[in-house]
Amino acid sequence: MDDNKKETQDEVVELDLRLLIQDMLRGFRKLWWLVLLLTLAFAALALWHSSTSYTPMYRAEATFTVETHDNQNGFSFYYNNQTAAQMALTFPYILDSDLLLDRVRASLEVEALSGVPGATVVSNSNLFTLYVTSRSAQDAYDILLALIENYPAVSAYVIGHTQLNMIDAPSLPTAPFNSMTLARDAALGGAVGLLLGICLLALYALTRTTVRKASDVEKKLHTECLGTVPLVLPKRRSQAKDMVLSIRNRRAGVGFQENLRGIALRVAKLAEDKKVILVTSTQPGEGVSLVAGNMATALAEQGSKVMLLDGNFHQGNPKGSWLEHFLNGGCDLSQVLVQDRRTKVWHIGCTEPMSDQQIAQVGRRLQELMQAARSTMDFIIIDAPACQLLDKLAPAAELSDVTVYVIRQDTISLHRVMNCFEDLAAFDTKILGCVINGVRGGMGGYGYGYGYGYGYRYGAYGHYGRYGHYGRYGYGYGYGYGEKEQKADGGSSHEDP
Repeated sequence: MDDNKKETQDEVVELDLRLLIQDMLRGFRKLWWLVLLLTLAFAALALWHSSTSYTPMYRAEATFTVETHDNQNGFSFYYNNQTAAQMALTFPYILDSDLLLDRVRASLEVEALSGVPGATVVSNSNLFTLYVTSRSAQDAYDILLALIENYPAVSAYVIGHTQLNMIDAPSLPTAPFNSMTLARDAALGGAVGLLLGICLLALYALTRTTVRKASDVEKKLHTECLGTVPLVLPKRRSQAKDMVLSIRNRRAGVGFQENLRGIALRVAKLAEDKKVILVTSTQPGEGVSLVAGNMATALAEQGSKVMLLDGNFHQGNPKGSWLEHFLNGGCDLSQVLVQDRRTKVWHIGCTEPMSDQQIAQVGRRLQELMQAARSTMDFIIIDAPACQLLDKLAPAAELSDVTVYVIRQDTISLHRVMNCFEDLAAFDTKILGCVINGVRGGMGGYGYGYGYGYGYRYGAYGHYGRYGHYGRYGYGYGYGYGEKEQKADGGSSHEDP
């Protein structure tokens, strides 16, 4: 059991890390200009600092071999090496002594030295190097000559009598030994800026609070996740224009079809005796029409009598059924309630937009419509406007019993969703749960590509006139069974209002 728990924890860590990386990549697509700006700014700052703070330094040096006066028993090489090493070790102390400094200053006739002397020894050899660094090439050279002249006499007090044999004579430096490293400094500055940009992307990823998986709905929104709808794209670009996402369209994929059917069955079970189901979202374009239309189709497949009501009375739909005529008392309900031949779903909706005043005036007729539908239908699905359009959502929300809330994956902040939940509470409609739409592969679902909207048209409906002849009531959904079948159905696609 412990092993299983550990495996589960490892999977969660791996998933969270993958989501973090995906969020950072998403942030980079949005904030790439900021990362680039930070990289260039820090590179320019480092370049400016390097060029303004650069001080050329010159180095004069001379190399010697060290010999002692004790060459007994053939150990002169050993003693010479030891003496050279001892000179290098004792040089800092000798340099600090007033005796050597006074001698050098006296030789140069100056009160203070304008260079820094030093000494090194080649390992396992008697090679000894004296050097002086200074801002002035001439000063470095002059101080080195004074050291060579006075150093042996002073070191004799410490390590005994030695002889320095010069093998590399000092010369006047002609170029600084610390050349400018503008390219390297700019690269280091750019790397610092890039690292800062990556940190900002990580901060962006960690502070994102969008809905990406079912557990986000359950743990953060404290409501049930009814299911997910995979992201779908046509395989060929030529199909994109005519592609209509429907559970009856084989090209949409098995995952898409079965997930939506499962969502519909889950909604029917949770709704119990509640018939009027409002489908809405936070903002337009999240797939409300797609979920509402396919949910109605799936319920009709199970033998239920389903009516799909276009609840966007303010906007209307050119392909609507002239519901406004019924609401204004211009016709009977049977003349504006249309059944699709294939799905058996009954459809009703306004063709022309209605104003707030007009909607208020026909409130009684709307109630009559819903009473008639409740008595004859098993389910009434309302394809409603988004919650951010609260004034346009209100007429539809007031008619509903329960709500199915659609959330486009990784798009809307949890804060906005929760605010919309509070708005919906004012209409006394219970939230059954949420549907996550457009689920991408690698983020907790199928990865087919994007697909929002739900296509329909009132096929062989005829010409209406102003209030006149309503023609044949044939109704055709554009599902895309194939080019010929879709053309016959008159399919077209349209996104959420």
